[in-house]
Amino acid sequence: MTTKPKHTTTRLRHGATNRLNQRLSEQDRLTKELRDALNGLDAVHIPNLGISAGAQATGPKERLVVVFTVRKDNSGLPRRWEFVAPPGTWESVAEHEARLAARKQGLVIHAHIDTRTELRA
Repeated sequence: MTTKPKHTTTRLRHGATNRLNQRLSEQDRLTKELRDALNGLDAVHIPNLGISAGAQATGPKERLVVVFTVRKDNSGLPRRWEFVAPPGTWESVAEHEARLAARKQGLVIHAHIDTRTELRA
């Protein structure tokens, strides 16, 4: 039969603190060198391609639409329910957020029907 350990604290042995301090100081030195090198670079002019920010903001955007069949309070026939994710959302994240939104509304997910990309305002 084994006995319980007398203590559960971890000890740094064989100069581990010294190695840790050396590694951290080396990392700080490299970070400083990289920062100085980046600050020494000349600024580059990025040309305007004729697309203004206002023109990009208007009009429909590609959005992921996640389609589920859901039930209200786990009763009745399932009905179709759509969740429109914000533009730029990954498919897996959109599906996860759709499940969370359905649960928040008190819906019980019956089946995941489709995830598609649509142009929506």
